[in-house]
Amino acid sequence: MIRKQYLPSQNGRSFSWNSFWSERDIIKEIYEASVSPVLKLILKWLPNEGRILDAGCGLGGYLISLREKGFDIHGVDSSQTAIKLLKQYDANLSVECSDCCRLRYPSKYFDAYISLGVIEHLENRIDAALREARRVLRPQGILIISVPYINLYRRFSFFFKKRRFFTDEKKKRELVFYQYMFSRHAVLRILSKHKFVIIGSIPYSVIAGMKDIPLFLKLYKAATHGSDLVKAAETATSSAKDTPQKVRPVFFKWSILRKFYRLLSWEQADNIFSQAILALTRECWGHMLFVCAVKKTENGKSDLDDYE
Repeated sequence: MIRKQYLPSQNGRSFSWNSFWSERDIIKEIYEASVSPVLKLILKWLPNEGRILDAGCGLGGYLISLREKGFDIHGVDSSQTAIKLLKQYDANLSVECSDCCRLRYPSKYFDAYISLGVIEHLENRIDAALREARRVLRPQGILIISVPYINLYRRFSFFFKKRRFFTDEKKKRELVFYQYMFSRHAVLRILSKHKFVIIGSIPYSVIAGMKDIPLFLKLYKAATHGSDLVKAAETATSSAKDTPQKVRPVFFKWSILRKFYRLLSWEQADNIFSQAILALTRECWGHMLFVCAVKKTENGKSDLDDYE
């Protein structure tokens, strides 16, 4: 299953990545990447040695984090603003403004190819990007991508509710293409077409995915902005201290809610029970799908023993 997402145009113009990156903070991008659960997933599959390409590096959050860990990593992005800001941050970074569908690098040059949240924005050019990724990867090279995930909640909503920005057809002229969304099977099919074998996939970014739920989004905005709703809830919780324990459900305790929120935010489980909860919530509301694949050799085979 693949769906298109459209956004309102800005005076008839499409979404601008130059404007997007100009409003972002590079320090914040680096910090968020350094503490992200995605970084641990990347480190799990990356080869210890060899050249790495970050295609669509943006402000270089993951590129800089991996470089600080000693990896030989290069970056490309189609946004001139992003590359300019990266060069201003560190002139020694190996980054350049380039289209990931037309890379200047020679064939079989990289040992790993990372592209997080990029190919879904390439309308009618996903095949071109993956062909280029395969070209620059050595045999048995590692491909790491992430794409918006059609989780269980989104799959359910497609059947029972029409959503303005989750439609296959552009209904109005003022809507412009923003991105594709994928089921796990669709990603498998696309990568298999380009002779990649998936060796790992996992949904992540649960909190972002749960914002699709109107009630959760309202509560999240209230909590993050310190509104009266949160204060009222805290007051109600404190006044409930006088209530007998047997009539106070455990899920009303703020400590339990804080632990649950922390589990979904950091996505780090330390016991079997929390691991089960995290796995379930990822499948239900994971916003993105992390996928790691290995390039087949010329004879159509791929040695997976090293990755098991």
